[in-house]
Amino acid sequence: KTPEARDRPAPRALPNGPARGRTTKPTETLRGCTEMREPLELDVDDDSDGVESSGLRIERLQTSGQWRSPKLEIKRLDVDLFGGAIRSSATLDVATREARIRATADFDAQKLSPLLTPFGQTWLAQFGYQIPPRATGSLRLVLPPWISLTNRSLDWPAEILPSLQMAGSFTAGRTSFRGVTVDSANGTFQFTNQTWHLPDIHLVRPEGTLDLEIEEILPINHYRFKFASHFDPKIVRPLLGTPGAQQAFDLARFDEPPLIEAEISGLWHQTETIGVTARLLATNVAYRGEHADRVEPGLGQEPLEL
Repeated sequence: KTPEARDRPAPRALPNGPARGRTTKPTETLRGCTEMREPLELDVDDDSDGVESSGLRIERLQTSGQWRSPKLEIKRLDVDLFGGAIRSSATLDVATREARIRATADFDAQKLSPLLTPFGQTWLAQFGYQIPPRATGSLRLVLPPWISLTNRSLDWPAEILPSLQMAGSFTAGRTSFRGVTVDSANGTFQFTNQTWHLPDIHLVRPEGTLDLEIEEILPINHYRFKFASHFDPKIVRPLLGTPGAQQAFDLARFDEPPLIEAEISGLWHQTETIGVTARLLATNVAYRGEHADRVEPGLGQEPLEL
């Protein structure tokens, strides 16, 4: 060091915090706030109109929260946009790294399309609705150690998914998916132990209802679908990719919607693992002009009876 550098006084350190005169990482600042002898207290309350960022225009933004070491609490984060809103709250315990979020949303997600990637735009375009669906839910997760957030990129499957928990519900009015329309839809969902479970999706059409259960175990790519349907089978015609499959549907006629019960399971991208158990009960059926008063075939574990 030069004589001038040796004689210069060293930077004065804050109590249990970083020294003045040097750049600190965000994680060091968080730890410093929790370890100060006189903890920092902070309160925030804001109400803004006409906020715009990255092409997204927010009609109104209302926030309120506080910092009381070691907890950050966002009591209110309300966003009005696209004719609807997101109402949310959140907490973060810096000491344990546990984060919790609660939110309700009912805005028009289709208007987010210009902000999405081409893949996201294509996926979103499959859905249609007259009134935006409403969803509510909660989330809990434990973040990785703060030091890992600055030293490297996150490994989400290994560091986030094991602690991630979600639960919620949704309701929708007249809604369509790839041209198949239902009058209403509702259900609940949960994610825990790296497993998705939607136990009670209920869809309604003029001719009947469909009850659906979905389960997906992410670490092993396992899926299971179970449903009971009173829908007219012809509603799935737009989803069939080949003219031959569509023509086969056109050859059948049901005077009354049949009861179809089925369970399908397997591993994604491994068609040899697919297992199907199904039962069909139909009355007054015609196929290629041939009429049957009652048809009750089974598939899989059930014997085939006709």
